[in-house]
Amino acid sequence: MRTVLTVYLDQNKWIDLAKALYRPDAKIADRENAETLKRAVEAGRVRCPISETHIMEVYRVGDREQRLHLASVFAMFSAGWFIASRQARLSHELEAALTTLLPAENGGLQPHFDPFAQNMLWAFGEIPYLSSLMSISSERLDRISSYAGSIDSLVSYVAFNDEGVRRDAIERMTVSNRELMDRISTRRALTRRESADMRFRVYSAQLLIESLDKIVAALARIGKTFEDFQALADEKKASILDMVPCWDVERCLAVQVEKQWTRELEGNDVYDIGALTAAIPYCDVVVTEKLWVQLCKVSGVATRYNATVLSSVHDIAQHVA
Repeated sequence: MRTVLTVYLDQNKWIDLAKALYRPDAKIADRENAETLKRAVEAGRVRCPISETHIMEVYRVGDREQRLHLASVFAMFSAGWFIASRQARLSHELEAALTTLLPAENGGLQPHFDPFAQNMLWAFGEIPYLSSLMSISSERLDRISSYAGSIDSLVSYVAFNDEGVRRDAIERMTVSNRELMDRISTRRALTRRESADMRFRVYSAQLLIESLDKIVAALARIGKTFEDFQALADEKKASILDMVPCWDVERCLAVQVEKQWTRELEGNDVYDIGALTAAIPYCDVVVTEKLWVQLCKVSGVATRYNATVLSSVHDIAQHVA
């Protein structure tokens, strides 16, 4: 059976594809490359999954026609596939890590987790989580998703939603990313004169402390208590950060950013780090800006998670079987 190549595209790369397909003055090489990639998707050899970050960043585009163009390009190249939200990924990754550290009576077996689904809701969270958040029953959410279909849901949500809904979504995205930005900026000010190793240790400690509520909730889901976790040796407790890709990629990139940049972090930097916590551990190929290509390689996360990191959509072709 042929393996599908999963390619994560940075938002700017989606815009490059949209320009290649829709701009009359697009370069011939760009248009041909986009058409070649499109044929590979149609043949089932490639998929470019959509994330919550992609959807929310498109929402920031005020022009509806531009949003429609991007939504149609999403539909063309994703084949209706979405990557799990941070909530869904972190929930699974934490349970898997804790089950390894604290094996249950079943030997520590974990339910199968597929980070990709042809369901737009998957980009925003697990159905039970969304059900409680939206006060809509899980059954109804399932019916809505099944009825609309992944591609129609995507195009409708991105291009045709009410302006009030769009503005509310942008505000939610801003608030959700402000926490990460504040954490990086505050710690950066406190440890500006420390070594990179010390900054890494401080970030790790801070991340562990701030995530105790999530750890407690995950322990309860696997039938363990916080006392069970506390009884572990200190090095084992600390190892959970290495075992949860979402946290591991975040801290590695955040500390590497601090080491190389002198300017203050901006909102887009935080969005990029958040997106890469999904892309690096789960996608075969990640196409992003040159700076992030360098940081993913220097920090070691690209090698650790066996991700090929590229800076141009033209370079994807050499990886398509």
